[in-house]
Amino acid sequence: MRRVLLALLASAAWTVASAQDFSPVCIDARTTAMGNAGVATTGSAYPTFNNAAAPLFEYQSIQASFSYSLFSGDELGKYRLMGAGAYVRLYERHAISFGTRLFYAPRLEDTGRRPGEKAFDLAYGYRVSGNTALAVTLRYIHADDGISRKSDALGFDVGVMSRIPLAIFEGSAVNIGAKISNVGFNWWKDADCVQPLSLIAGSSLFLPVRDSHWVETTAQVGYCFLPDAASGLFGGVGFEYTLMQLLRFRCGGYFSKMCSYGSIGLGVRFFHIQFDVSYSMAKKGLPMSNVVQFNAGLDF
Repeated sequence: MRRVLLALLASAAWTVASAQDFSPVCIDARTTAMGNAGVATTGSAYPTFNNAAAPLFEYQSIQASFSYSLFSGDELGKYRLMGAGAYVRLYERHAISFGTRLFYAPRLEDTGRRPGEKAFDLAYGYRVSGNTALAVTLRYIHADDGISRKSDALGFDVGVMSRIPLAIFEGSAVNIGAKISNVGFNWWKDADCVQPLSLIAGSSLFLPVRDSHWVETTAQVGYCFLPDAASGLFGGVGFEYTLMQLLRFRCGGYFSKMCSYGSIGLGVRFFHIQFDVSYSMAKKGLPMSNVVQFNAGLDF
């Protein structure tokens, strides 16, 4: 049971089978609240988890944020999931992004150690034209089963995003995004583990109805190719309403063969400080049942 939870909790798409110990973790509370549909959205300090091409279309030049997640239940409550994300946009055509995820399972009785994983992402994005940007993310992963097995791996993502202005309202636009995720090398010292290779595509619609009212909707679909036990379709939809550039109300839904859930969230922005919280609802016993995520960050 512990290895199943470890695999499921450490999955951005929550579609990894028990044979897979680690995959990139989505720690962005905003994205979670919007059904984990982040491949075509902007407005987040966690582009390496969503689409590293997004900072080229952000209003802010710099964002940084810290994340912490709480899990319900006697056993799930012992898990720890933390992370951070940031980006810097340079000269309108270049962007550097950073992300890290730390996941720890409960301590083992026989060793007293916590099984867990650590991942560090570094991404570069380039605006190839006025409406299109490309990005590459390099990822280093370290896993420890808490007994004797330690493994390391390298992988990378390739993302693309295009923004198409619309004449509906001033500033309205459609984003189209896609990425291939977790292309990489087999685990060093453990050839039986592979990274969860997936292809994701999606779109978002941003409508600034008035200066004090913004609406954004988003949807994405993906396919997991590896490992075989987790292969199949997954996707999500999300909605965000912004009031007075201060409050943001979110909801969404996510589906996959391993775990489907609904989610709600709230964002508060005060000057350059941003707080986000999400709450996910799934069937009892699934990893996304009663999960709360907190983000706190800055933008400039």
